[in-house]
Amino acid sequence: AVLMVKLCDQYGNPRPRDREKVRLIQRTPCFHQTEVMVELPCTSTGLGTYEFRGLVSCGSTTGPDGEMELAELMVTVNGQQLREEVWRVDVLPGDVCMENCLATVTPAGIVSKAGETFEFEVIVRDVWNNARNHTTDEIQLLEYTPANTVGEPWANCEVTSTGHGTYRISSSHTIARQSRFTFSVNHVTSKGAKHVHTLNILPSEISIEQCVVTGETTANVGQYVALLIALRDQYSNICKLPPGAGNPEISVVNVQLVKGDIDAANLRLVTRVSEVEYHAGMVYTHQVVLSTEQAVELTFDLVLGSRLMKKCAVTFKPEQLAEQHCTVEALPLTIVAGEEFAFFIQLQDSYRNGLSGLEQMIQIVIDSDTIPPESSAITKLPSADLGQGRYQIRARILLAREALPIKVVFGSKTIWKAVMEVLPAAAKASRCEVECPEESRVQFPVEVHGLFRDEFGNVAPSEADVLQVRLDGCLLKATDALLSMDRLGHFFVMFTPKRDGEVRVQVQINREKLMEQKVLVRGLSSWTREDASRWVLSIGNVDPAVSQTAAQLAQEFVRQNVTGAKIAGGLLDRGALHFAFGIEDMSTAELFAKIIHDLNRGIDAPQVYPPLTWTSAGNPRQLIPLMASDMAFQRVAEEFMATMPAASVMSIHRVENAHTYAAYDARRNQVAYKRGGDPKEQYLWYGSEAGVRFPELIENGFTQASLPQDAEHMYLGRGFYFAKQASLADHIMNLSLTAKGASPAVERKLVFARVIIGSVTKSLPILRSKEAGALREALKRPPNRLPPHGAHTLTGWGEEELLTFEDHTAYPEFLVTYRGPFRGDLQWPNFNPDGAGKASVM
Repeated sequence: AVLMVKLCDQYGNPRPRDREKVRLIQRTPCFHQTEVMVELPCTSTGLGTYEFRGLVSCGSTTGPDGEMELAELMVTVNGQQLREEVWRVDVLPGDVCMENCLATVTPAGIVSKAGETFEFEVIVRDVWNNARNHTTDEIQLLEYTPANTVGEPWANCEVTSTGHGTYRISSSHTIARQSRFTFSVNHVTSKGAKHVHTLNILPSEISIEQCVVTGETTANVGQYVALLIALRDQYSNICKLPPGAGNPEISVVNVQLVKGDIDAANLRLVTRVSEVEYHAGMVYTHQVVLSTEQAVELTFDLVLGSRLMKKCAVTFKPEQLAEQHCTVEALPLTIVAGEEFAFFIQLQDSYRNGLSGLEQMIQIVIDSDTIPPESSAITKLPSADLGQGRYQIRARILLAREALPIKVVFGSKTIWKAVMEVLPAAAKASRCEVECPEESRVQFPVEVHGLFRDEFGNVAPSEADVLQVRLDGCLLKATDALLSMDRLGHFFVMFTPKRDGEVRVQVQINREKLMEQKVLVRGLSSWTREDASRWVLSIGNVDPAVSQTAAQLAQEFVRQNVTGAKIAGGLLDRGALHFAFGIEDMSTAELFAKIIHDLNRGIDAPQVYPPLTWTSAGNPRQLIPLMASDMAFQRVAEEFMATMPAASVMSIHRVENAHTYAAYDARRNQVAYKRGGDPKEQYLWYGSEAGVRFPELIENGFTQASLPQDAEHMYLGRGFYFAKQASLADHIMNLSLTAKGASPAVERKLVFARVIIGSVTKSLPILRSKEAGALREALKRPPNRLPPHGAHTLTGWGEEELLTFEDHTAYPEFLVTYRGPFRGDLQWPNFNPDGAGKASVM
């Protein structure tokens, strides 16, 4: 700018050149910022003409009152102010100079919470650093990115001009982040670093409504459920809880048991709340970890301080089945085929959590390669889920086995193995087998035999009370039938017709008819010589004294072709037997002739021929005392003293009971018939078990009905135990008394009995256990009350004792009364008395 001063005299004439001293004084900056109130010389340019040339760099400013303060200039001539008033010049700012523009932001940048308004100013200056106060410039706030330098403009931003080159910026951001920004003036942006500022938007207060809880809701026991929490403000910005005592804590409260096989009081839940380590792009702030070893469903509240964030539900599932932790209870080891039984099974995982809802997966199967598992031998019945992994399994087994291996399985896993004894059910007539001959011969036994089976087809060993027999014809009655059973379920019905004709036989099983058949009985004249020989051989069973004669006569009958017709003709009298058949002793010949003659009498013949030594007549039931001089006394006493030398024989009586002997004789004939004529009869010793009284024994004979129920010594089965040695019989009797808590009497009794040994077999004890209770239970089972198949009697491996099962297999012929000390040093079974060799009953 140029300031020109023209000096004239009073007449208007220009003053001479360079005569005056003209000076310019800046009262406020205009040309120079610093030379204020300093005289600046003006240059003479002609007559009376002076000028000042300078660059105007200081614009008008705004005063404290907001009014524009103009540049003030005055001129002095020779030291005197040229005019009274100063010149006021309004100096407009120059063009925008971005390098001189600035934002009122500290070096630390702007820090504000999301959603809150923050303010700062942008000052626009020209190149001489003058505020552009006479114009309105366009200001924009821009995102600053290093890659593109300038980014998008701020959306929520208000720019207000103050009118003096200053612009107030008001803005708010809802996204919490740290960024950089710059500004532009009239679309011109500076690239200088001083115009790039930091903007740090912090999250606002936590808003429960905006907080997020997510994560797994199901896990197996032993593992953990992890819930991730995002604490957010109302604008969904992630909020970190800065450390400090006043900050609320995240916690798990109000835990409720919804489902589980435990009591709520026993719930053991481990919870842990932790912060998530910060990283770029972090979404979640906290993690809640829950774990338990219990299979449960839970609900709980997740709270921040006292404010509810979310109601949560989690499920801890059991692990897979751990068969080593599963148990089976109350599985009966002995059952009856076809009967329902139940047991309990506990399914658990490795943490012993019960597994519920799996009843369909539990099966009970046969553990045998010989029986296919898909067979119908085992049927699972509707069962119950009792909760807490406990099940009641109901089943039925149709296959009877003494030792049936079974297993309880869950899918392909075996839970339990056991060996069950499956007893057959009651015999069923419709399933039993039976055979009966269509014809027979008089005086020869007729045998009906069959096999007991239950309704499922199992062989069902049974006792005599399940079998009912009716005989009609040939003057026979039901009591004439002898019944026998064995351990393998076979039964035998034998009767001997005394006259010819027709017999109607009816057999019932448990009152249900099994069979009904007629048997034709042919007369005496139908006998062959073999029949006659076999019949006469049976006479030898009457008494040991005639047994050899009977054997010889049987051979002669075959040799001389003696048939039934010859016997019926009455030709075999005493003389014929003596002279033609070689029986030397006439009394023996007379005995045989009488018995042969009685054949023709049929039903009128004697039912039994008593031993020859009997002295009573008719049908006696007497105890006959024997004299010491009697041969029978001496023989019995000798047998007794052989193993009881320390004892003293007080008396010996012979039992002459025709009724009991007749039953014994019928049983003997039955065994003899099945063994080709030899019943294998022996004299053996018997000591009464506790509960079997000698008077009852002598009156009724050896019958199952007289045996006690709790004889602990019956280790081979339930029956009568006989011994070859009197000392062993005495020991058995003393054991029975001791088991009853009684002391053996000084004066005791033993029976010297006729015993039908028949076919005998050896056996091991029925139980290895020595518990009396277990033995008593075992003795209730039919197989342990019956002889083995193909045998009539039983002995142990030591062969010292003989066990009979069927009624009247023995006859109590002699009763020995003696005195002697109790032999406490004996061991039995496998008893072998001092001073005697092994005495086998076989």
